[in-house]
Amino acid sequence: MIYREIEVNYYINRASRKAFIDYDDAADPGKYAYESDIIDRKRVYKMFKNNGKVSVRDCSGIAVVDREAERLLHEQLQIEAEAEKDHERAVELAKIVNAADFEHATEWVEMKVKYSHSGWYDTWDGAGRFPSRYVYEVPASVEKEATELFDIRRKHQGDSHFRFYDCGMTYRVTRESDHENIDHEAGIESWIEEAENF
Repeated sequence: MIYREIEVNYYINRASRKAFIDYDDAADPGKYAYESDIIDRKRVYKMFKNNGKVSVRDCSGIAVVDREAERLLHEQLQIEAEAEKDHERAVELAKIVNAADFEHATEWVEMKVKYSHSGWYDTWDGAGRFPSRYVYEVPASVEKEATELFDIRRKHQGDSHFRFYDCGMTYRVTRESDHENIDHEAGIESWIEEAENF
């Protein structure tokens, strides 16, 4: 048996009582999906046969949903099989990115943007304030390597066996905010966030 948790989101058209994986496919004939009576559902699978088919215990009885679970399992197993090779490459790329000259770089490339999700914004003091925006950048000289490393790390998100701590990336972080907090001033502030090394 193969034990993996696979979540399948699907849609049921109330009129036809048919299940679909894609929301737009669930639409009534000649209508858009938003004009149709559609129910969204989720099913979690935890056990598969050794051949990758849904186990009898987890079978939903809805063929399209069960096939989607099998497809997602296959994708996950493929990613897990590539983990060791990807990890080796990620470690090489991390060494290159982390060795870049962050102190004297003049051109930067944006890798990701995050927003603060603090509950403070829901309080009286935080009312009317915009969430802080954090821009993560690397020097343009290592853009190719950083992008490849970022893609490998994203690919293995959710894979508990992938060793992320070996291939962390150094960033220049720029915080844009209309308020200060314990650690930062209001306005725009930048700092270098070193990769975590264990």
